[in-house]
Amino acid sequence: MKPVFWSSISTGEEEHSGAYIADCIDRIIVEVETAIGAKGAITHGFNLLLKDIMKIGRLADVREDSKSVAKFVRARHGLLDRFRSQQKAIIKNGDKILAN
Repeated sequence: MKPVFWSSISTGEEEHSGAYIADCIDRIIVEVETAIGAKGAITHGFNLLLKDIMKIGRLADVREDSKSVAKFVRARHGLLDRFRSQQKAIIKNGDKILAN
């Protein structure tokens, strides 16, 4: 995991005691936990929404067909390599391909 810079604190005239540093670290942990919790709640809500959407008959059929196509492609190395090349080209050219 790469290090992340969260914030900096101007200590001013504060003594850099263990208690002061522990208090600063504690405040940062609370901020990070709040940010992670909010992201987790949004992700959980989105996951529940998608589960409900996939219960719709027509979409469930599309999902199953998509799984079959994915398994077919992944079982054939040449075809899989072609798909990966196309994906790389789309990512490399970005909006140019999608605009055409």
